[in-house]
Amino acid sequence: MEFEIEFNGKKFKIKIIKTAEGTKIKINEKEFIFTEKEKPNKIFTPQFLISKKEILEKEKILAPIPGELGEVFVKEGEKIKKGQKLLTIFAMKTENEILAPREGIVEKIFVKKGEKVQKDQELLEIK
Repeated sequence: MEFEIEFNGKKFKIKIIKTAEGTKIKINEKEFIFTEKEKPNKIFTPQFLISKKEILEKEKILAPIPGELGEVFVKEGEKIKKGQKLLTIFAMKTENEILAPREGIVEKIFVKKGEKVQKDQELLEIK
């Protein structure tokens, strides 16, 4: 089986081959071999050891503008719906709502109420 993924702007060519030794996973030019006891359920990348599903499904919500964080309407672990209000950012005396781009679960919240945020700063992560 062969496929390609893109993660953080980098492309990874992945090839999975069943051999007499076990399962060989080749990522770009690097090879990993798993015996039957080690059954591969993770993908190795140069910087991460995370499952393929996590690579494909995690999404970081970034600040669209600099400002001060208002209310945070969600909690880590909370199930959210597309269009749900996640938090607000105050900039130039205007309240800006940040809405969920899709349904999922809030994995991590990186900011707190009253904190100053910069444009493109990570606010939260959903999966």
